[in-house]
Amino acid sequence: GNYDRLPFAPYFVFKDLVTVFIFFIVLSVFVFFMPNALGDSENYVMANPMQ
Repeated sequence: GNYDRLPFAPYFVFKDLVTVFIFFIVLSVFVFFMPNALGDSENYVMANPMQ
């Protein structure tokens, strides 16, 4: 009957929500505290329109 089954769905949902939460925490750290960490250094070279 139903007594022999184990509900796996809540465990997988919780595991996936924890993973998504950690991903968004890491993404937020990069976006808000280290926005230039993964950028290209060429972005800081001044453009010369006369060249």
